[in-house]
Amino acid sequence: YTLSVGQGPYDWNGRADVNTSMVIGGNGVSSIPLGGTTLRTPAAYFSGGTATNLPLFINFSRQRTVPQEPFILRKNDFNLTINDSYGVSGGDFDKSSDQNLSFYYTRAYMSNYSTDKESCVVPVFYEAYCKNCDKSKYFNTNEHESVDAIHWYNINDRHTLTTQGQILTVNAKNHTQVDAINLKSLTLSLGTLEAPHRDRITYKASSWLQNNKYKESVETNSFNITFYPSVKQWGGKGKVNKTIDLNVSSRAYEKIEW
Repeated sequence: YTLSVGQGPYDWNGRADVNTSMVIGGNGVSSIPLGGTTLRTPAAYFSGGTATNLPLFINFSRQRTVPQEPFILRKNDFNLTINDSYGVSGGDFDKSSDQNLSFYYTRAYMSNYSTDKESCVVPVFYEAYCKNCDKSKYFNTNEHESVDAIHWYNINDRHTLTTQGQILTVNAKNHTQVDAINLKSLTLSLGTLEAPHRDRITYKASSWLQNNKYKESVETNSFNITFYPSVKQWGGKGKVNKTIDLNVSSRAYEKIEW
């Protein structure tokens, strides 16, 4: 039989970035150009001339350097034409029940972090891309824009299972101790090091959560972690009877340099 995609006013139709690949009945992978593709279904799926519960797994190509707008794939986007090897024709599939899939380009992301503690928990953000899409259509009211990047939206509330993707490996360039890697957080500590201490942390996420702005072959991302001395410690030195700065202990850490 031939499975083809429709030409209607769908929000993914005509987009060069959408390249469909499908697995039918676990019997191989086939791309689906707009003209359709020929697929085969094992006889075991048929009973009385009708195939029921035919598994259809759908995915779309993805590039690390090219984030894409979300889109919805609906049952009516497909057309099925049957003509078996004996020349027997058949009908289209049952479209009476409403079925659809929403596709998002997502990433795992961690932003620069600073602390005056010896140990800290850095949040892991799972974010979906949306520059020109209808945000009310694809995101809940509590799913706000990224902490420090435009066109990315936090979907952590939906991301609840490791099978949805996770942080796989974490490496510290300057000996920061990696204590724990969890689904939505990363625990880092000084260990035997002393503050002030700054490090670059590199992490690798599941392949479908990787995004690199500059190079397609790069599988990792990174962020900076800074451990500052406790606010109880001196922020500088001075001479007897000389005031250096009465407000130094309450200033934002990023404003102190040494």
